[in-house]
Amino acid sequence: MIRKVGIYWSVVFLAVLVATFRIGLSSQYGAAALRSYIYDDGFYYLEIAENIVQGHGSTFDEVSSTNGYQPLWMLILLPIASLTSHLPTDASTLLFLLWNLAFYSMIALVACNMIRKRWGQAAAMIAVLMLAFSKFASILSGGVEAPLLAIGLLTVYITYEVISEETSGSTPFLAFGMSSAIVVLTRLDHVFFVLPFFCVLTWRMLHGHLRIRQFVLTTLPGVVLVGAYFSLNQYLFGHVFPISGANKVSAFLSLEKTLW
Repeated sequence: MIRKVGIYWSVVFLAVLVATFRIGLSSQYGAAALRSYIYDDGFYYLEIAENIVQGHGSTFDEVSSTNGYQPLWMLILLPIASLTSHLPTDASTLLFLLWNLAFYSMIALVACNMIRKRWGQAAAMIAVLMLAFSKFASILSGGVEAPLLAIGLLTVYITYEVISEETSGSTPFLAFGMSSAIVVLTRLDHVFFVLPFFCVLTWRMLHGHLRIRQFVLTTLPGVVLVGAYFSLNQYLFGHVFPISGANKVSAFLSLEKTLW
């Protein structure tokens, strides 16, 4: 048993080591090579986070305010931004990527543990090695919300399995509700991922397979946390949705008037 556990942790460690080695190798070629690991909006996230912690507000250019980002990932970046804002470019970029690597490590751990319980030790080790050596590893450590989203999605799946089999207790239902709220706040358009789960839970409650108190526990975190985010948007920026979402809604309404 000890030997099996040792192998398991060795493989997880190897996955993290491979990702660390990739980043470490790039760091020898300076900031340009390190920046190549930061995908899409990762650069903008870090710049906005640094402006927030320096007291300039939620802005990229210190002129125009913006809320065009995924809220929970930005919130999590604030502690690291408080450090990177005082460091040279090379060091701040490296620290930013290592911060992302911490979340990547959690994904490797959670995914490996989930697969090990369902399909055994060998399947878990193969999955983690595939994660370590695939292009997906770079995306997960690239500066955007992908690693936190992956953890949230895995947690939603795991907790939903528990509440599907368990009809008593409160903690699993609250955990599912928190996981769902984390997914939505990590990437707002993933509300469409968690929505089917809540449709099933609503059906179960209406047919007497789920207590009202348990249903409330699954919905309460989302209502409170996501509602608070939308209210804060309205108060600070004058509209409920992020600026990109507000533009899309405005464009749709304009198009609708033109069509009709």
